[in-house]
Amino acid sequence: MEGPGGPREQAHGAGGDGGRRAWERFAIIRPHLEEGVCQTEIARVHQLSLRTVQRWVQAYREEGLWGLGTKTRADAGQRRGLPTELVLLIEGLALQAVRRPLRSMHRLVCQVAREQHWKEPRYAQVSRIVGSLPKDLVTLGQAGAEGYRERFDVVYRREGRRANAIWQADHCQLRCYVLNAQGRAQLPLLSAIEDDDSRSICGYRLSFEAPSSSLTALTLHQAINPKEDGRWPMYGIPECLYTDHGSDFTSKHFAVMSQRRSSASMAGGVRIERTPVQEGIHAYMQICGYADMRIDISRRGGGCVFRIA
Repeated sequence: MEGPGGPREQAHGAGGDGGRRAWERFAIIRPHLEEGVCQTEIARVHQLSLRTVQRWVQAYREEGLWGLGTKTRADAGQRRGLPTELVLLIEGLALQAVRRPLRSMHRLVCQVAREQHWKEPRYAQVSRIVGSLPKDLVTLGQAGAEGYRERFDVVYRREGRRANAIWQADHCQLRCYVLNAQGRAQLPLLSAIEDDDSRSICGYRLSFEAPSSSLTALTLHQAINPKEDGRWPMYGIPECLYTDHGSDFTSKHFAVMSQRRSSASMAGGVRIERTPVQEGIHAYMQICGYADMRIDISRRGGGCVFRIA
């Protein structure tokens, strides 16, 4: 004995977890439907209550296989027990730029609920509503568009299609100790300009000074001019030079010096994709004096003695 349409025909419409659960329940009550096995015996064998077996049999006879599946609530996804206006009020307070403590928010919502003769929400309900808000939406509401971009936006990736189409410039402090002019161990600053298409270093400069517009302009001057070493053929004038927002890149002094030395066309104010000099960091990791090694410096007779572990 089977319900309307038979279980095979209804199986096509009962898919997913609900369909599998419906088939499991049908397999349990099938001996009763087809062979007349007592419901009490089925409940005892499968360790179910008699009322559960009776409910499954009744649901199958009334609705077929669909009746054995898990039904979705009509109000699924909604906040039951709270007016929609009150839920929107809680979400609006959580998304304001002024960040309120949760207890202060709960008191304010309860005050509005009393004025509108609504049921006052519990503290746990307010906490669940605020906690269920998407993180990106909360950031947009509290930190604004700029804070949202910094945290969630993907940096636009620019790629050169040919040599000298895009150059990238950046500074990096090398993790290797070098003796300066005074004979003291110091971490040098490497300024480098990389061609985006070939990933070749077009120019570089080592210095113990802080990044400056003069240092950057000198590095750009070397990158643009032909090199004396024939094994280093990279040179030319870039169509675009992308940098970060460092003061040495955005200063007027840098633009003036660059025009005097190379007449290059600049395009600044863009967040750099990657640090070019970091790609070759393993080249000097094995050098004696690498900064991540243990270095013990002691002064003896006016000089320095370095012990490298």
